[in-house]
Amino acid sequence: CDFLGGGLLDNETFVTSKMLFTRNNKSESSSKEIFLDGENLELVEIKVDGNILDKKFYEASLVEIKQKSENRVEPKCEHFGICGGCKAQHIDYKTQLSSKEQQVFDAIERIGNQSDFTKMPIVGSEEIYFYRNKLEYTASDSRWLTYEQINSDEEFDRRGLGFHVPGMFDKIIDIDKCYLQSEA
Repeated sequence: CDFLGGGLLDNETFVTSKMLFTRNNKSESSSKEIFLDGENLELVEIKVDGNILDKKFYEASLVEIKQKSENRVEPKCEHFGICGGCKAQHIDYKTQLSSKEQQVFDAIERIGNQSDFTKMPIVGSEEIYFYRNKLEYTASDSRWLTYEQINSDEEFDRRGLGFHVPGMFDKIIDIDKCYLQSEA
């Protein structure tokens, strides 16, 4: 990882070094690992939230993307960024597969304590949209509103059917179209 700042202070600039699919993304500074929710493989400015997971780990939030990754693509879903269903939709599919494959190998070596195993390549899907045959939706009579909706002074039908906002079990985002769910 390229570390471009001094000490571990707020609003430092880092390059995220690994795309993680189970928990945020990772940057490194000296002997510290910093987990950043949302952005992948980009030059970012972060704010350390003061949430120290242990002596080696911090959690941080994004302040600004300084330089976008060449692997970034435009997300197809209008709910991207507030819905947790497709967290990596802004990264091209080939890079997603490569990162997932490496994460599996890392887990086998680190958690499974195995070093002598045959590494088989990941097999990607022919379909990258509309491939799931099952999703679990939640209904609510008080759906979550975006800041733009709240500040618009419009009246909204608060009934919603969709997914939980990441990290908020009581907040449901109304989903008009999901690119995970099969159209059939």
